[in-house]
Amino acid sequence: MGTSRLIIDQGRALSFARWVTAVLLAASLAGCAANTDNIGLAMADPLKYELYNCKQLAVALQGANKQERKLAELIGKAEQDAGGTIVASLAYKNDYARTRGDIKVLQDTMERRDCSKETQRSGIAAIH
Repeated sequence: MGTSRLIIDQGRALSFARWVTAVLLAASLAGCAANTDNIGLAMADPLKYELYNCKQLAVALQGANKQERKLAELIGKAEQDAGGTIVASLAYKNDYARTRGDIKVLQDTMERRDCSKETQRSGIAAIH
């Protein structure tokens, strides 16, 4: 009787240890994901759009914003399911961070070149 109780207690301890490990892993991934802006900036190439004119920058920004919305939607859907935070972190959050970094680079480049006035004059619809 004593041996079987010991085995049950070891099984419970092992299950608890696995649960604690899973919680800690999820918490650490969530902590990493919370700082996606800095990660995205580190992944973005500040010279990537240097040869683009203002119209091309506006089109690229529009596409990046669309990609960001799509990824945010996918992350939101994934996080609704059990274990979804881990799935979202593995599947989408790197792309999301990279896209956010590209958006920041595009906005900075457009601001540096004072593109807002040019794109307002010509209109982004004329690009298509």
